Amino acid sequence: MAVRKNITEEINRDNFIGSAIINGDSVLIIADEAVYSFLGIAQSAALKDYIHPDDRALFVRQLETCQESPAVFLCSCKRYDGTYKEISVLMRSKNIDDKAYIEIVMYEVVFLTRQFEKFVANNKIFNALITMSDKIFFRYEPETGNMYVYNGRETIYNGSMELYRETIINQGSVSKESIPRFIDMCDEIEKAQGDGSYKIDTLFFNADNDKEFYPTTVNFTAIEFNTQVKYIIGMFACNIAGNAADSYISNRSNLDPLTSLLNKKAIKDYALESLARAAKDGSTVTFVMIDLDNFKTINDTYGHMFGDETLVSVARVLNEAVGDKGIVGRIGGDEFFIVLTGFEDGNDAIRPLIRSIRSHVEWCFKNKLDDIKVTCSVGTSTFPTDARNYDDLFKLADHCLYVAKSKGRDRFIIYTKEMHGSLEEILSSGTVIQMANFVSEADKSKHLLSIIQRFNSAGEYDTQQVILKKVMLELLYYYDIDFLQYAPADEKEQSYEVANYKIAPPETLMKLYDGYKDEFNSKNYLTIGNYENAKTEHPVLHNYMLENELFSLMMIKYADDDGTLRGIFAVSTRKRYQKWAAFDINMLLIIFRLMERFV
Repeated sequence: MAVRKNITEEINRDNFIGSAIINGDSVLIIADEAVYSFLGIAQSAALKDYIHPDDRALFVRQLETCQESPAVFLCSCKRYDGTYKEISVLMRSKNIDDKAYIEIVMYEVVFLTRQFEKFVANNKIFNALITMSDKIFFRYEPETGNMYVYNGRETIYNGSMELYRETIINQGSVSKESIPRFIDMCDEIEKAQGDGSYKIDTLFFNADNDKEFYPTTVNFTAIEFNTQVKYIIGMFACNIAGNAADSYISNRSNLDPLTSLLNKKAIKDYALESLARAAKDGSTVTFVMIDLDNFKTINDTYGHMFGDETLVSVARVLNEAVGDKGIVGRIGGDEFFIVLTGFEDGNDAIRPLIRSIRSHVEWCFKNKLDDIKVTCSVGTSTFPTDARNYDDLFKLADHCLYVAKSKGRDRFIIYTKEMHGSLEEILSSGTVIQMANFVSEADKSKHLLSIIQRFNSAGEYDTQQVILKKVMLELLYYYDIDFLQYAPADEKEQSYEVANYKIAPPETLMKLYDGYKDEFNSKNYLTIGNYENAKTEHPVLHNYMLENELFSLMMIKYADDDGTLRGIFAVSTRKRYQKWAAFDINMLLIIFRLMERFV
């Protein structure tokens, strides 16, 4: 399930009393500064002693039962001036380092009343917006199994999911070819496990009732309260993009199993058909190549399951942004390919759509991931102005995509011959796209401060190791490297490594250092930006890099104050050159110095 904010995190933290961790006897283990200020204490105390005597039994009872399920209740709590204030309490179990604790969050009732008024106002606004929309919305409640479908303010269905599924199929409201996908969609909604996106042919948007099925995109997402999925909300959107697109979408074998977008073969076939039609009627076809930035770091940090959910969310964003203007496919792990038709006004018409895609991808994950910004890079080319066949258009769009990445990522490049050169010039140049420096120096400086804060707050050994591993993974992203390893001088000590591919054992690094240790005496590090340049002066390093496909390498010496060698840090890039900037070298030297006390 996608990582989501708890509902309590959505409320401005300046307006509620605060949160705390307590034990089974209600003794404060740690709390927000605001909690201590509210109670008027500066050290640990039993929270139940501050609850009004009339409410204390309720507080203790909830304390005993919240281990099984979260508790929300009202009580009076004594604050610093001796007066009692009515508060709302959220209480739930929380495990920290395999020990059972209780998390408690407290709000003043007066504040909650104001917050409720805001929610009511927002509800009216959203209801008005839904009324003006031409889409059909739905809500599913996992606890009751009820499905509610709305067309504007009108409720057009209210009943069980099972009956809804049977009714739609029996009435013939979805095409026969779409029935398996419709059943899968209903099953996934019932599971209430997260986001989803489906394409089916329906009569939902056919006002004439003439049995003409319209392609319909169905997107839905989960809404959580206190870590429990309470609702699945979604919408049906009509996507009339022509019979050619319909036939591809309705054929299940054409769909990517994870995202329900067209798979690599299907999107290519559709692009070839679109080019053939455009050549006959004089219209345009635009290829849009999209690559998610930092996706490997997301996978390494949060795991492949969350990585898959990220791709599903991006697929939904792309479908919604493109609508009936084209069709979307997935052609690689984190690579997407969009075929747009009908943009006769050229690049001026394409730019707003691409800006919308970029902004929606970023907003989809804003504030949801620590220290990782989810963005995308985009490259485009258009028939017939840029090229007149599939292969050339694809190469131009792909080239523009990597130009976007080399210029810092999180941007789009629209191909123009005057700016980027002809296809022949691009292919003959043999230019290696440099991907370094896509994170600004300011962001790297902020990241360093974050590392210092986390290392300073590290307590027990297990916590230190978790922080160390996470920082190492983050360095792959912030300094655009593929390999980070620490090899101890003493083989009995632990080695550390993070990498995007299989790496050599740590003892190999120590052997390499033995051959070049004299070069480390002056500056404690050695850098090679291009392995070919190492052939003469560093032949052993050159052979090592060649065997492991490392095109650039940096080795940093870690020694005690008396010069005793403790170990070697190494970072490198695979199959791409990297010029090691002085700023990056200095930053990595500082970071590795900070890491020394944890390795």
